[in-house]
Amino acid sequence: MKRLNAKLSVMVVCIILGFILTSQFRNILNKNKYYNTAATADITVELESLRSQKEALEKSVNDLQAKISQYEKSSTEKNGKTTQILEELNNTRLITCQTDVKGQGVTVTLIPKTGLLGTPSEEGRINDRDIIVILNELRFAGAEALAVNDIRITAYSGIRNSGSYIMVNNDERVLPMKKVEIKAIGKKEDLQTCLDQFQQANDFTGIFEMKVAPSDDITIKRYLKPYSFQYAKSVNEVK
Repeated sequence: MKRLNAKLSVMVVCIILGFILTSQFRNILNKNKYYNTAATADITVELESLRSQKEALEKSVNDLQAKISQYEKSSTEKNGKTTQILEELNNTRLITCQTDVKGQGVTVTLIPKTGLLGTPSEEGRINDRDIIVILNELRFAGAEALAVNDIRITAYSGIRNSGSYIMVNNDERVLPMKKVEIKAIGKKEDLQTCLDQFQQANDFTGIFEMKVAPSDDITIKRYLKPYSFQYAKSVNEVK
């Protein structure tokens, strides 16, 4: 009888302890969920704020650029020599990617493969080398302007993996587990043929799906940041 009472007492204590532990575990989960939600909300608000600031700055740049264009147009109407200088300036802007461009070309979409439940998988992660190789193929095929997720690619652009992101131009981020879009302006038939041959020679099955869409009207935005050279100087300036 005493043994039975002892067993019952132990069982009651175990039930009570189990109930307490379950309650504590639920409380911890709820707190973590609350903190994670709060942190995500804070990050989202901060990102939206930064995005708004960026859009405002881009608008200011566009307004200033429009005023500069007006001044340039006014000066060329009065002086024929100024017209030649302006043409050279516009050509330089085109080469240095400091003007918006449009024309025929292709849009390349990289779609990462997902897992069984439709969630992104590590095997379907797009790599920096995948983007670099495709850009190189497009350049080889005669692309005159390139962009990755609407980030303008210049002669000085760098692309590399950085933690859970792919960094472009040092501070622009591309998510490797989401769709990546590459735009190229050039002769669309040559770009299409080059990419078709590239896909035949490289098997990306199980990593990502690659779609190529030719178009007669592709727009690529300009590179907004100024160029600066700290070490490379003109030969004429070196003493």
